[in-house]
Amino acid sequence: MTSPTLNLTTASGTIRIGYRSPQLGPALDADAKMLLATACGMSVIEPQCNQREITNPTQARDYAAAARRHSIAVPSFGCDLPLLTEDLAANQAQLDQALAVAEHLGAGHFFTRVLLPPPEMPQPRAWERLRRHLPPVLDRCRAAGLDCGIEADGGTFITSTERLLHLLTLVDHPALVANFDACNLYLGGSDPLATVETLATRIRNGHIKDGIWHAARHGEVAIGQGELDWHALLGKLRHHDLAVPLFIEHCKSPEQVRAAAEHLRRCLDELQL
Repeated sequence: MTSPTLNLTTASGTIRIGYRSPQLGPALDADAKMLLATACGMSVIEPQCNQREITNPTQARDYAAAARRHSIAVPSFGCDLPLLTEDLAANQAQLDQALAVAEHLGAGHFFTRVLLPPPEMPQPRAWERLRRHLPPVLDRCRAAGLDCGIEADGGTFITSTERLLHLLTLVDHPALVANFDACNLYLGGSDPLATVETLATRIRNGHIKDGIWHAARHGEVAIGQGELDWHALLGKLRHHDLAVPLFIEHCKSPEQVRAAAEHLRRCLDELQL
C-alpha cells in the first residue's frame, strides 16, 4: 500500500522528501529500492558512487531505468572527489566518472565532501589548493549542467557552517553550492536553523537524519530520537522558499526507511494544518 506523498509546498515549488539508497545495496536491487520509495510516498531517491551501489556507467543506466519504471526522479547523487589530494589525475578520473554518472541518471546535482588533506599539508595551503583547483572542476560541472554541492561533515576539512561559508566565498563560482545536512552541521557545533538563514541562496539539496550533541552520547540516532527539530527545520526551509529535494540518510533496512518517513510525515502534517 502506498503512503501519502512526502511533499511540502513552498511559495514557488515543492520540497520533496526521498531517501538515500546506498546503505540498502546490494541487499536490494534497484527495482526494490524504487518500490520502497513508492511505498513510502516518495517521488525522489539519491544514490551514491561507491562500491555498494554505482561504480560504472552500466550500473548508473540500470539504476536510472529502474527509477523511470517506477516514476521516481533521481535529481542528485553523491560522489567523493579527492579535492585535496596531490594526485590531480585521480581527481580528474573521479570527476570524469561523476559526469558520466550524472548524464546516465539525468541528475543536475551531485554532492561531495572535502576530505582531509595529507598530514604534511598545513591548513593555509589546503585553502589555497581549493581556491586554485576547484574552479576548473566547477567549469566542467557547469558545462555539463551540473551543480557541485559541498557537504559539511565530521572528520573532513569542512565541518561547520563557518567553514562551508568560507569555501563558498573563497571559490565564488555559480556551480558551487551547499548540500544542507542539518545533522552533520549540528554535530559539528553549528546551528542548522541559522545555517538556513546564512546559506539560503546557495542551498540546492539536503539530507535528513538525527543526532545528539553530548560528550557521552555524541553522534547519530534514529530520526525522531535525537535533538534535531525537523518540524522547525522544514518550516524554515519553506519560509525561505527552498523547494529543494531532501533525502533520509543512513538507513540500513527498509524498516528504518519506513520509520523515518512516518516521523517526517507527522512533521509535514503539522506544518500543513
